[in-house]
Amino acid sequence: MPDEDVKLILSLDDNHEFFNTQGMYYKEFPSLFNQIRAFALFIVQKAPESFKEINLLEQQVSELVKNAIKHGNKCVPSKKIKVWYEFNETTYRT
Repeated sequence: MPDEDVKLILSLDDNHEFFNTQGMYYKEFPSLFNQIRAFALFIVQKAPESFKEINLLEQQVSELVKNAIKHGNKCVPSKKIKVWYEFNETTYRT
């Protein structure tokens, strides 16, 4: 049984390289659940052809967008999701 006196502390550093959005594409979308696929396709269109050939990319981006709308914004249409993303020939980062 876990020790009830143990606390987990999570510290975020806005200056960490993972949070560097310089040079990335940026787009805001309304929290419209019925538009998830359209939002994902908008993002995927910037991908190199080698990425587009893999149908999993659209599915993965759709899942990220869906989670932001459903769990982050509770499907409130007036709330926006903010997406930073970039592609190069070997990497996709969002």
